[in-house]
Amino acid sequence: MNIARRVMKAAAIAVFFCVAPAGTAVAALTHPQPLFPYHAEYGRLSLHSDRPFDAGRANQILADVERRLSRSSLNDDNAHRIFIISSEWRRRALLLWNAGAAGVNYYPLTRNVFLARANIDRDRVMTSTGEPKSPPRTLGYYAAHEIAHTLIKEQLTPLQQLKLPRWINEGLADDIGFGDDADIEGLIQRLQAGDPDLDPARSGYYDRYRLLVGYVMKHRGWVPGGLIASCMPQSEAEGELAADRGRVR
Repeated sequence: MNIARRVMKAAAIAVFFCVAPAGTAVAALTHPQPLFPYHAEYGRLSLHSDRPFDAGRANQILADVERRLSRSSLNDDNAHRIFIISSEWRRRALLLWNAGAAGVNYYPLTRNVFLARANIDRDRVMTSTGEPKSPPRTLGYYAAHEIAHTLIKEQLTPLQQLKLPRWINEGLADDIGFGDDADIEGLIQRLQAGDPDLDPARSGYYDRYRLLVGYVMKHRGWVPGGLIASCMPQSEAEGELAADRGRVR
């Protein structure tokens, strides 16, 4: 998301809070628990839903999310709440301008994250047509990805958050979401083969950003905090990968 879009997003938040009663608008996002009567807890993580679910399956998912987060140096000990939205009116009320998104993060307003159309018992996020999204993008992946945005933004001031390049923000969140080391060679091969998933504009996936994040950190010996602080433009990361490999389009 570029700076202009981020400014528009911030303006949309302001408009929302002006139109709706301020207390109601803030409470809906910061304390939505009354709208989600079913919940499970696993350590510092909690899962809330507006529909019943199998508690044992929920605990497995939360353990998986914890595993993914724990592999990152950005991980913290803070509590994180994950809200699964099934009903249409809750989705529109809580996802706001992102009503079509699979997940939303509103940090620094709240550490809560919201996921839409998810099936907890199947560990899947569903498409708008009701089809399950394919592994490895499980519900655990999406939850960890959205929480990762909080961990990333915690490293920055509000102004720095606006300036953080999208490829770093989404690439690091995806790296944490997948919970394992990026297969750089495999991603490069897919990029060369013209895999549409490596084009975020076409696929909606962040594989290309995850490739760049993994490559730059390995090539420069950086930890995630160093990459965040660099605010490296995507063009520089792309050029560095292409120049070193001499075979990346």
